[in-house]
Amino acid sequence: MKYLCVVMSLVGAACSASIGNADPEKTTTTQKPHIVEIMESSSSHNMDGSYSFHYRGADGTFREETAVVKDAGTEHQHLEITGAYSFFDADGKEVVVHYKAGDRGFVPEGNNIPEEISAAAKANSELPASTDIDERPKEIPITAKASSKLAASPNIVEGSDDSEEDDMFKETPQMPKRIY
Repeated sequence: MKYLCVVMSLVGAACSASIGNADPEKTTTTQKPHIVEIMESSSSHNMDGSYSFHYRGADGTFREETAVVKDAGTEHQHLEITGAYSFFDADGKEVVVHYKAGDRGFVPEGNNIPEEISAAAKANSELPASTDIDERPKEIPITAKASSKLAASPNIVEGSDDSEEDDMFKETPQMPKRIY
């Protein structure tokens, strides 16, 4: 009986002991979230589905977005969205992103987005519309500067048929339209 009590005491002590990290350098803490006061904001939603909104925080962050209905009343009706947002990264540097989105895709541009991604998205959004995906060009033209950055990348091998990176350039079906 004494043996059982001793074992149970040791098990209880082991279960209640805090589990520490052997390496204090790898210890993470949870910080209380910092609540940012909203200094100004507005929003507008229209019956046709168009909208706009914006807000600015006391810390200098902001977000703004406007959506306009294009080709209203047709089977190609869609929203054309433009917007921007900003925040400060862990180093205190302001990150600003501007974007456009519509029936031709999403095009982001910002100081934290690689130029080749913005260039490829913009080139794709400017391709001629086609109802048959087979009629679209197989290659997306990109700027010479972005092309040189892609060529310098060790992960992309030109003409490689078995590269996993090639999968990101394959065409995918167009996303379904939003229904409001």
